[in-house]
Parts: sequence; C-alpha cells; structure tokens
Amino acid sequence: MTRSAAATDDLPQSITVRLVSRNGETTAIGTLSVDNGQWTIDNYAGADDWYDLQGRKLSGKPSKKGLYINNGKKVIVK
Repeated sequence: MTRSAAATDDLPQSITVRLVSRNGETTAIGTLSVDNGQWTIDNYAGADDWYDLQGRKLSGKPSKKGLYINNGKKVIVK
C-alpha cells in the first residue's frame, strides 16, 4: 500500500476562514496560510467587545478583576 500527497501546485496558498458565534453571527474573518499555518485576522467584528473565559459576551469593559478576552487576546483586568 502506498500513499501520495497532492502536488503542491494543486493546493491554495491560503484559506479564508469565517468564525461564527452560536447565534450565527460572524465574529471574525481571517486567512490561514497553508505554507506555515499562520492565522491572520482580516476583519474582526467587535474589536472592542469583551468576553469572559466561557466565551460569553459582556456588555462592556469589565470592572471586576479577572482574566477576560478583548480583541482576540487574553487581558488581565486589575
């Protein structure tokens, strides 16, 4: 039994990825590089939105100390 990979010329250089929330709302659109696996966010809906670590959207910047997600990054609020 032999396996063969598809020719490199047959593969796209990048793949467009759309992230969708549970309610069907698009939260981000990005590009995934096939060559190195690097992920780039092209369009992030709600860049000022805050989320708790369970992925629940908050009504604004949290005032309570803790770890939150903002602009796709973990942020410590002191």
